[in-house]
Amino acid sequence: MIVTFQQLKNEFERILLARGVSKQKAEACATMFAQTTESGVYSHGINRFPRFIQQLEAGDIKPEAEPKKILSLGAIELSNIVEKCTTLGTIFKAIRFTTCFNNIAVVY
Repeated sequence: MIVTFQQLKNEFERILLARGVSKQKAEACATMFAQTTESGVYSHGINRFPRFIQQLEAGDIKPEAEPKKILSLGAIELSNIVEKCTTLGTIFKAIRFTTCFNNIAVVY
C-alpha cells in the first residue's frame, strides 16, 4: 500500500487530536513525524509514533505543557524542556526556529 505524505500527516494529526492534543500542536507534530518519515528517518517518524502515543497516553508527555526559558545567552536559550522532558520539545524548537527565521522551518 502506498500512502502519500498528506495521507500520513492527516492520520498522525487525527490520532493526536483524538488524544486531546491542541490543533496547532497536533498539526506541528504530525508534520514533523511525516517529514522525518518522508526523509527516511523512520526511527523518528512512523516507527517512533506508536511509542510517542504510548507516552502521551501514560502521561509521560504533557502536550498542554509550555516550556519556560531558564537562561538566555544571545542565540542560545535553555528551557525547562530538558529538566522535565514532558513538553513537546522538538515541536516547540521547530516553532521557535520558524518564528525566528521568518517562516523558514529549521528542524534538527
